[in-house]
Amino acid sequence: MDATHETLMPGAFAAEPAHGLSFRRAITMLHRRRYWLLIPTLLVALCFAAAAYWMPPKYRSTVLLASGAVVTRDLDETAPVLDVQRQLIGISEVLRRRSLVEGVIREFGLYPLSSGEVREVDLESMESRIKVRVQGNKTFSVSFEDSDRRRAAAVASRLATLVIEDGAAERFRKADATNTFVESQVEQLRAKLAEQEREVERYKQRWLRELPEYQPANLALYGTGQEQLEHTDEVIAEHESRRAAIVREMRDLEQQGVRAKPADSRLEELRMTLAQLRKRYTDEHPEVARVRDEIETMESSGGGGTFAAGPGSPLQLRYLQLAAEADAVEQRLRSARSARSQVLEQMSRARRQSDAAPRHETTLAVMQREYDNNRVQYDALVKRLQESSLALRLEKADDGAVLRVVEPARVPLQPYAPHRARILILGVLVGLGMGVIAAFFAEQADTSLKDIDEVQRFTGLPVLTSIPSIQSKRVRRGDTGTQSTVVMATDPYGHVAEQYRILATKLRARTAGRRPVVILVTSPMGGEGKTTTSVNLSLALSERTDESVILVDADLRKAGVHRFLGRPHGKGLKELLANPDADLTSFLRRFDNLHLIQAGGAPSTEVSAAGDLSSQHAQRIFGRLRERFAYIVVDAPPLLAMAESHILQHMADLVLLVVRAGLTPKELVLRALESLEEAPNLSVILNDTDTTTTAYGYVYRYYESHYNPTAAKPNDQSLGA
Repeated sequence: MDATHETLMPGAFAAEPAHGLSFRRAITMLHRRRYWLLIPTLLVALCFAAAAYWMPPKYRSTVLLASGAVVTRDLDETAPVLDVQRQLIGISEVLRRRSLVEGVIREFGLYPLSSGEVREVDLESMESRIKVRVQGNKTFSVSFEDSDRRRAAAVASRLATLVIEDGAAERFRKADATNTFVESQVEQLRAKLAEQEREVERYKQRWLRELPEYQPANLALYGTGQEQLEHTDEVIAEHESRRAAIVREMRDLEQQGVRAKPADSRLEELRMTLAQLRKRYTDEHPEVARVRDEIETMESSGGGGTFAAGPGSPLQLRYLQLAAEADAVEQRLRSARSARSQVLEQMSRARRQSDAAPRHETTLAVMQREYDNNRVQYDALVKRLQESSLALRLEKADDGAVLRVVEPARVPLQPYAPHRARILILGVLVGLGMGVIAAFFAEQADTSLKDIDEVQRFTGLPVLTSIPSIQSKRVRRGDTGTQSTVVMATDPYGHVAEQYRILATKLRARTAGRRPVVILVTSPMGGEGKTTTSVNLSLALSERTDESVILVDADLRKAGVHRFLGRPHGKGLKELLANPDADLTSFLRRFDNLHLIQAGGAPSTEVSAAGDLSSQHAQRIFGRLRERFAYIVVDAPPLLAMAESHILQHMADLVLLVVRAGLTPKELVLRALESLEEAPNLSVILNDTDTTTTAYGYVYRYYESHYNPTAAKPNDQSLGA
């Protein structure tokens, strides 16, 4: 195969990449789906229009009320000014009172009564029909809505009367309730403040010595204790030193013969043990008490010392003197140690009290803060109580004419609702929104290919041309009727015919230097315009008289070329396949410069088309056609429906796949491309494109305005340069 021949390799086509929705693409999509947009818009608008038409008219009558202060005290700057918002709330509460609303319903028969009672739903509906608004400084309006304009005015007047009659009493009750409530709040806060004061006092009494104000005294007491402790330690050291000297001297005397009885030795040991225990424990310790009791027992039993040296000797006297002195030193030691323990206890207590001061300070600060907050609330409530008491006195002193009618209710001349124009506009907007959504979903559900860019992105193949839509009708041409889709014959100067000439020019350029050329025209399925493309392409190629062109109708099961060209049915390719060596001239038909071989055969004849085209006879026929014609255009059956195109692609030099814009699904194009993997020079022709929704529409209009001699021309001034 020639190097210029292109073969579609597996995987050459790919899914369309994602693209953002630009403004131009959105407008194109909406134009293409205009019926999806317009039908919901029209239906919804009609529904809204019908609803607006059938809605009953509603009338609104209004009574203007003003505070009595507007008339009697409007020049008095110092007079108390009523709170407008509070008064508005009061009027609204009066008009929402169940007894008042039920009375008005019964008086005017506004709703049917169920067993003599007004239903809850009717009460809610009645409240929704009453409107109270602030109109100005101290002025209010009371409105009522009804389908009967006279009844609307009567009910509005009645409501205003009830407000005037009942408003003063209601406001007095509210002021009294407010005053009572504020008084109770003041009493509660007063009691709470008193309780907090007592709680602070009890706390201070309980932790008096640990409070922050006593911290300097505690620190001073701790310093004094340290001085006393140092002095006591010196006294104890002095007594212990003296006791040690006495013990040493007594031991020396004992070595000289002055011996004490065992009981005296035991008593001395107990005394020494008691002295050591008192250094570690207090006198209340169990061990100290035990040793002390044992010493007292031995002393009471007469356990005095008897000495071996005999009574009256100087050694004996000295020993007794030392023993007495030792007892005195021991007593002073016990006294000093007891004083030391007391000093330590006093220092420990002073230290604990001093350390606890910050904690008590924090607690007192929290209690004081809570007290201050409550005090602020109490002062605010006292001020509010004064105001509520003043308001209550004013309500008592008022003569009852707090509100009066400034402008009475009038019978409305025009209904205020429904606003039919607004409802219709809303219906159009809602319909447009639904239409846009419907168009968007329809576009997403549509998997067809719509323009050249989309086809090229999806298939990866060149798109030779885009053929605009053609209006199908019969046109008389000579003695036969030629379909208008054959634009090369019926509208040779039109834009569509020019697109076929462009296609023919591209094919000549692609096959330059190679003659003859077999061009196979097929499509994924039927109804995509492959026969229209085959006929018009053949006529465009045949406009050059130096190259002969023949169109072969290879759709043996559903012949259609002769109908498009308005030729009677006759013998053709079927008969030629049966006798491949027959004279070609008897099978050829002419249409201007174009030669034609019809499908042939009787309509009722049953043949195996695939078998005939796959035989050696078909190859011999195409060989003979190559010897005589420069271009052989073959109109083949659809690819996915029949097998003939798969056979004929091996005899062709170029394969043109016709895809119909907006109709052929991507899935079928994908299957068709898979079946044409070995097809030579495969290209795509996009047929039946909508020129009004693409950028090519400008080209179409420009050509029709400037180059088509048969089209109506606007004047030159409107066309411009």
